[in-house]
Amino acid sequence: MQPAQITYHGVEPSEALTALIESRVAQLERVCGSIQSMRVLVDAPHHHQRHGNHFRVRVEMTVAGGDIVVGHDVDEHAGNEDAYAAVRRAFDAARRCVTTAQSRRHGKERAHTDRRPTIRHAR
Repeated sequence: MQPAQITYHGVEPSEALTALIESRVAQLERVCGSIQSMRVLVDAPHHHQRHGNHFRVRVEMTVAGGDIVVGHDVDEHAGNEDAYAAVRRAFDAARRCVTTAQSRRHGKERAHTDRRPTIRHAR
């Protein structure tokens, strides 16, 4: 895979944040070896004085089966999340999407199909 393209919008690029993104990209490559290209966007769309900055992280991957796009948008009322937490959450979501896509590609069913028996509680 080519090196991941990291773009910052409204955020000052930092070496620590770039290092975190690169380490999470490496972890994702170990999970899915068919990643052809990856783009990561770190965005701070609003600057709030009282509630802190809100960050958006978008991960776009091109894999053998198609494109996977994952975005993590912070809730407007959760002012305690920083850029590092937003990156971690976005890459966690990307990992879930990649593993789900791999399972579907290999013909494995998901655990929560409609054929699963249900249990009803009597009152």
